[in-house]
Amino acid sequence: MLYHGTTVTVLPMLQRVGIAPRAVTKGKDNWKHTVTSNRNAVYLTTAYPWHFAAHASKDQVGLILEIERAYLLPWLLCPDEDWMEQASREVGPNDKNPNLAPIDKSMKERTMYYRRIARHNPKLADKSLEMMGTCAYYGTIPWDAVTRYVTIDWRTIHPSMHLRAVDSMVSILNHQILSQRHQALTRWFFGDPVTPQELNGNDDFIRQLQEEDPGHKNLQLMLKQNEATATIMQLRDGLNVVTLRTAAVA
Repeated sequence: MLYHGTTVTVLPMLQRVGIAPRAVTKGKDNWKHTVTSNRNAVYLTTAYPWHFAAHASKDQVGLILEIERAYLLPWLLCPDEDWMEQASREVGPNDKNPNLAPIDKSMKERTMYYRRIARHNPKLADKSLEMMGTCAYYGTIPWDAVTRYVTIDWRTIHPSMHLRAVDSMVSILNHQILSQRHQALTRWFFGDPVTPQELNGNDDFIRQLQEEDPGHKNLQLMLKQNEATATIMQLRDGLNVVTLRTAAVA
């Protein structure tokens, strides 16, 4: 399953025409403060849909769509140019990979360079998802591909969950360290089974301390943190999950 984060104001249009790139919808760019998003692509993720929804909707009502990948055309699913830029920062053009961007260029210049060639490298989509949890689809995703969606009133949900959504960074390093925690947060937004340990990412630390040093002060702190998170997890005001159909592939 892949996910797309946006604002609920576009939901009626998505239901009519599908999830289309900005070049089709004439929608606004939410990333002018960094590198403007590709107007010809729909960005998808396995890790950060709540982050993208929060930025698209600000403090109003966000929307996360769950999309079944089997409905997508594989030759239109391509790597995220941001992943291509980050993954090649220390390697310039060489005999084996002559199409890499020069390392003496700025981050923005390198990103725009990879944007021009990402569309022609669909075989790298899985690597992009694996290493950074993001990819790009160069076409309109049919509404039939959506299995569920959740609307999020950022003014109503618990502040700590809102903070988790906005306080994140989309990068290879972030994904390497926190991907399981991010995926757990997505499950929480959809009301799927998830534990406080998964949301806090401290299960391994707790298990290790319980075996090696049951009296360690950090163990008690993490257990208290999980207790507090368990309480917050039950507070689902501001969330509305809509199931459209059961996915063909779990």
